[in-house]
Amino acid sequence: MIFTDHVGNKVMLEIKDKTDIPTSKHVLIITNFKGNMLLTHNKIRGIEFPGGKVEHDETPIEAMHRELYEETGGVVRNYEFIGTYTVYDQSPFSKDVFYVEVAHIDKREDYLETDGPVIAKALNDIQTEDKSFLLKDNCILYILDTLKERFDVHYE
Repeated sequence: MIFTDHVGNKVMLEIKDKTDIPTSKHVLIITNFKGNMLLTHNKIRGIEFPGGKVEHDETPIEAMHRELYEETGGVVRNYEFIGTYTVYDQSPFSKDVFYVEVAHIDKREDYLETDGPVIAKALNDIQTEDKSFLLKDNCILYILDTLKERFDVHYE
């Protein structure tokens, strides 16, 4: 599927089979914590799903675990690789997208570049001005709709 992001870049989403191996240098983590979304409040962009760069010495799966914990204190119960989200800007980059069921949330002293966890039942529960552009992104909204069918989650 092809989308356009908030600045006009082409974005391509490739839904993968759960047996495919993630290989991107970034991760995006769509979460489910007791039927709610576990988000993070990025100090610059606002409220968004957790994610970030894969470090040189780790796999995307390890990065997914680390980024979720660093930004929210969330600990993975189960996860599934969903696909790859590629943004075609001057330097194209890809994010491996994971759906994660969160077991629990640990309280942390520091959430690095974020202000820590935000729990919401639905995107509409978050004030528009507090949302990162990523929570308004058509590709991410499509992924959320796909997850409703695939995992019977309802982020109304």
